[in-house]
This record gives sequence, structure tokens and C-alpha cells, in this order.
Amino acid sequence: MIKQMTRSSLIFVELVIVLLLLLLSPFHVLADELKPILIEATQQDQNRWQIKITQTSKVASGTAASGLILNIEGCSDNDDWITKELENWTRKVGWFTCSENQSTWNVALEGLENTRTDALFVVKNDKNQRSTVLFTARSPQKTLEIAQNRPKNTFFSYLRLGFEHILAGYDHLLFVFCLVLLIANIKVLVAAITAFTISHSITLAANTFGLVSLNPRAVEAIIALSIVFLARELVVVKADSLTRRKPWLVALLFGFVHGFGFAGALSEIGLPGDQIPLALFSFNLGVELGQLLVVFLAVVLLYVIKQISFFKRNTSLAQLIFAYPIGIVSMIWLLQRL
Repeated sequence: MIKQMTRSSLIFVELVIVLLLLLLSPFHVLADELKPILIEATQQDQNRWQIKITQTSKVASGTAASGLILNIEGCSDNDDWITKELENWTRKVGWFTCSENQSTWNVALEGLENTRTDALFVVKNDKNQRSTVLFTARSPQKTLEIAQNRPKNTFFSYLRLGFEHILAGYDHLLFVFCLVLLIANIKVLVAAITAFTISHSITLAANTFGLVSLNPRAVEAIIALSIVFLARELVVVKADSLTRRKPWLVALLFGFVHGFGFAGALSEIGLPGDQIPLALFSFNLGVELGQLLVVFLAVVLLYVIKQISFFKRNTSLAQLIFAYPIGIVSMIWLLQRL
């Protein structure tokens, strides 16, 4: 009877793993999360502005920057856009002629609904005054005052960017999810997540201020490797392993590398030169809020799964159902990034 139950359980696990693999198979395409479109308006003289529209995500480069239409009240498009396409980004450069000393901008961005990301709009005049707003598909129109560089605009724009970055970063999320699977004790889980937060916050800040840097390709590969490592720990259970004894230490060490991943995304988005500490803080806060949301949902999901009578009798299967697909997908990412 026990042997039959064990065999049925293994068959069930294998079927679920196959199903999850089918569902997760497109993720190798989206292993690198979509970066927001960056629109920069820089004043060249009294009424002439240079506009740069940069889409750093290779996934959406064919439809993003080239398909966006920027309308600024009181300004006319010179209709001489130049498009450059490289491996990792597409940039459209053009010119607008605006009313002299125009400080209030009513801006509309058409075509954003055709992309899967937001657009950060940064305006800088010849007096080095700037304003920053975030366009979304639901909010494609904004009014901003260039002469009033309001900190709250920067704070909420970068807060949202950080929140969306972590939710679109499947590799970061899978690492956090593996920690939730690995650690049953809530206090230990809190310690591990805190250690992960501290370490990636340190490297995010250090990289932003130019104190230390790593090769982006190496960073992405190590991030994938960190997920493979945790997935293996879930499958090969060794009570005396370092990960089982001190999960907070493993989270701390890998967190340093994940921080470079966050820093790479932030450097591509850009930071307002006069509000770097505020933008850095709000971006990191957005990352943490998104991370806490994922941890909460993961804990609830696992609790619900473990209430099912089948998993009460086979507690380890709840981990295996997720461990194998996560390990395989992260291994694909690792090979791609190598």
C-alpha cells in the first residue's frame, strides 16, 4: 500500500512538473525584465529642445521607441527623427521647437499601450532645472513644472519603477521564492529576507555612486546560478548543509550580486543629478515593497497547498513540485547568459 502510494505520488509530481515546465517555458525569453522607456528632453537654446527616446529592452525594441508619438502643448515636432538600433537598445532622437521660456508642459504620450512597460520622462532646461514624471498606459498625459523640481515627483516615479522592476524580474523573484520554500520557520525566513535586503541595498548604492562595479553579463549569470543553487538545496536535502544551517548567510552573499542586477537596471533608467540620494532611496524602497508582496503571497500559497490532505501526508512534495521546474528554468537562463 505504501509502495503504491509512493509510486502514485511520484507520478503526480512528474505530471505537475511537466505542466509547470510548459507554463514556464516562455520565461527564458523574458529572463531579462523589461526596462522602462527613457524620454529625455534637454533645452539647447531658448526655444529648441532635443528629445531622446530610448528603449533599453531588446524584447520590445521593435515596437516601443519607434511607435511612440510625443505631443507637447506649445511645441512643434521638427519631423527629422533619427533612429539608432544596437543590440540592447533602440534610440530615437529628434527636435522640438517650443514657446520661449516655457516652464509648464502639458505632455501626452501615444502608443505606450502597445508596449509592456512604462516611460520615464525627464525634462532639463538650460538653467539645469529638471522635472521627472512617469507615464503609464493608464496615465499617458501629464502636466509638469520644469522650474519646480518637486522631490515628490521624483520619489513616486522611482518608487513605482523599483516596485515594477522587482515584479518583472523573474530571476530575482524565483530566488526569493526559493528562500520561502527552503525556510519553514518564519523568524529564520525574516532574517534571511532581511539579510538579502541589506546586501543588495549596499551594492545598489555602491554601484550607483561609482564605488564598485561588476561585468553585467557575469552578474546576470551568477544570479541565475544562485537560483540553481537554491533549487538543488530543495531537491537534495542535507540537514548539515550551510544553506540549511545558515540560510541568512547564503541570502546575504547572493544578495550582493543581486544588488548589481538592480544597479544595472537603475543605471539604464538614469538618475536625476540633483536628487540621486532621493531617487536611489525611493527605487530601493519600491524594490523592497515588491519583494515583501511576493514573500507574503508565496507564504500564503504554500500554506494553502499544505492544507490539502495529499500534501499533509507528503510534505516534501510541496517543495519538489516547484523545485524541479525552477531549477530547470534557471539552468536554461544560466546557459543562455554564459
